[in-house]
Amino acid sequence: MRRHSMRTKLVWVAIGAIITIAPIMSVIPLRVAQAADPDCVQSGSQTVCTFSYTGAAQTWTVPGDVTSATFDVYGASGGSAGGLSYPGYGGRATAILTVTPSTEITLMVGGAGDSVSKGQSSACGSHIPSGGFNGGGNGGGGACPGSGGGGASDVRIGGAELSNRVIVAGGGGGAVNRFEPTSGIRFGGNGGGTVGLDGGPAVSDWLSIRGQGANQTCTTGSGQLGIGSSGMNTGYSGSGGGGGGYCGGSGGQTAPDESGTGGGGGSGYGPAGTTFETGVREGDGLIIITYGPLDDIAPVTTPSFSNGYVSGTWTNQPVTVSLTAIDNVGGSGVATIYYAVNDTDCDSSDRAACSTYTAPFTISREGTATLTFFSVDAVGNVEAPQTVLVAIDLTDPVADPIITGTLGSNGWYVSPVAVTWNWSDLTSGIDAANCPTTSSTSTDGSSPITTTCADLAGNSASAALPVKLDQTPPTVTYTGNAGSYTIDQQITITCTSTDATSGIASTTCQNISGPAASFGLGSHTATASATDYAGHTSSASETFSVSVDYASLANLTCQMLERPTACRTLSYYLASAEWAEGRHIGMLQQHYLNLYVKLVKSTARHGLSSEQAQILMDLAGQLYPSRR
Repeated sequence: MRRHSMRTKLVWVAIGAIITIAPIMSVIPLRVAQAADPDCVQSGSQTVCTFSYTGAAQTWTVPGDVTSATFDVYGASGGSAGGLSYPGYGGRATAILTVTPSTEITLMVGGAGDSVSKGQSSACGSHIPSGGFNGGGNGGGGACPGSGGGGASDVRIGGAELSNRVIVAGGGGGAVNRFEPTSGIRFGGNGGGTVGLDGGPAVSDWLSIRGQGANQTCTTGSGQLGIGSSGMNTGYSGSGGGGGGYCGGSGGQTAPDESGTGGGGGSGYGPAGTTFETGVREGDGLIIITYGPLDDIAPVTTPSFSNGYVSGTWTNQPVTVSLTAIDNVGGSGVATIYYAVNDTDCDSSDRAACSTYTAPFTISREGTATLTFFSVDAVGNVEAPQTVLVAIDLTDPVADPIITGTLGSNGWYVSPVAVTWNWSDLTSGIDAANCPTTSSTSTDGSSPITTTCADLAGNSASAALPVKLDQTPPTVTYTGNAGSYTIDQQITITCTSTDATSGIASTTCQNISGPAASFGLGSHTATASATDYAGHTSSASETFSVSVDYASLANLTCQMLERPTACRTLSYYLASAEWAEGRHIGMLQQHYLNLYVKLVKSTARHGLSSEQAQILMDLAGQLYPSRR
């Protein structure tokens, strides 16, 4: 940052004070006189007249057969300050205005604000850059003064005063004259459009200290109709002037380092239907008037819809409708847009049955709505009514499923299951490509069959049908069977019934357990069945045999006897009988068996019960030679 001596600062403060109270010559025209004839060019049936900047008020006499004309108005830009300090550009306002033949209209074409050249001796000194013609504010004083604000361009009907303005394009703010070529932001604010933009600060950290753009109520900017305020005087780098406009922009302010800031842009103005652009014009302003033959062409209305909706298709959300009407070039302009929803009485010949379009509206009722719309221009040309369809479906499709298959017990199916979904949608209808009609399963278990379906509006629904499927009978299993047992052994055979899906509802399955001698000699068969909850039944059998020999009878005898002496004696008899049998001495074999039986009968002496004694004697009888 360049520093100045206190003496230099005091000198420039004094100069600035003088400038501040000087008359602002650019606020009003210096003269009100007919300017040179405009440059008018014939283009087909249209005449285009261009009014450039002259520094004075200009007039245009409406031809005798013209009732409307298009006015394309450009505000002037502010002044620049060297290669890196840019001005605010002028705004633009375009509108079709109704005019009275043979009357005079005043045109004010704004002038660009004076510029300063950075690095040149003229950039620093006592000269204060002036604001542009028609409201541009003067640059602020300082060691290097700021640039002037650009003037507005406007059209005045019925008089030449500010109160007669009907369309205005704002002027841009002047740039700040900053020493350092790379420091900060130094531009002037762009002119409106509707609202002027703020000017730039000298340093980016000082965004709150800059010229303020104007709005259309003069509550921002200079606070004055038409006039941009002068930039503030500073210690060295001057502030830019505010741009002229419907309301003027404010001049640049003084930053903390006593440097200036850019001026704010002026605001624009126009009737309903005016098209505004902000910051499009560099240099002096411009006004272009286009007119042609009498308007006998009706406007054209175009609808647009929210969320990319296409008319005539189905959607699953409310539709917001915007209507845009455009009149022919040089026409009188659109006066009114009419519309109706599901009202056949609305017609170009019966507008009372129609609604007047002022803002986008929403159609939210389910079903198909017929939208009717048309426009009327300022001279009464009526567009033929147009109709489009808006189709809305907010309801999901519904399933009415039917299940087929072989039904067992307790709600369990015992064969593969198929489901017919029978989807329905009463509004847009089913989207067949995204809506399965049937589903099936052949997997055992208890789980739902599910599917989804979409309608033509994009609504999607899911359906689930609980299904219990058991195609497998239960299992009956015997375990622990040795197959062959001797009479001295213990039999333990387990019977188990299982069903992995629906479960066991009933079973006759019983375990086989007890001494082998209690089952009797020979083959034995056990049978059991089981039924699951689905109704399947299955069964299984298990066979085992019981036999006797000398050793097993000796073991069983000793198991029953309480006295070891008797056990040894009886075991001896049996072992002797087995020895005799092995040598084919039948009489001796029978002799020892008889001794065994005789001794067993002595139940009281040997501690056997009569039942046990009978069992042992019966078993011994199986070993006699006549039984072998």
